[in-house]
Amino acid sequence: LRDAAGGYDGAIASYWAFAGGGDVPKCVCGAAFKRMTGPQRLLKYLDGAIPNIPRGSERFEQLRQQLSKDGKSGAVCDVCEKQPPLSCAVWTCESGSQTILHAMCYDVCDRCFALHALACEI
Repeated sequence: LRDAAGGYDGAIASYWAFAGGGDVPKCVCGAAFKRMTGPQRLLKYLDGAIPNIPRGSERFEQLRQQLSKDGKSGAVCDVCEKQPPLSCAVWTCESGSQTILHAMCYDVCDRCFALHALACEI
């Protein structure tokens, strides 16, 4: 369970909510949050940052590998304003940048999600 949750004990509560074990709060815009692994969030970031370079192309893979090597997912937590490492999960608003309430994607790191939404400290 610990590995599935993200490799550290405090993420178990966050994973439990993701797996349907609890109510997941909604984003400030009213849309649902989706828990993504760091590598999944990196792909979403690259899709938005370089929309003219298709997934699977050599250039896309070079950029993905470079960011992966640096341990970055492309996300910045909108609560603590830190960049969660690629090894951590991120809760992302499903409406992305399609709302006036947040012009960019709205991301919450696992640590802030567990602390503020589930009232447990990581």
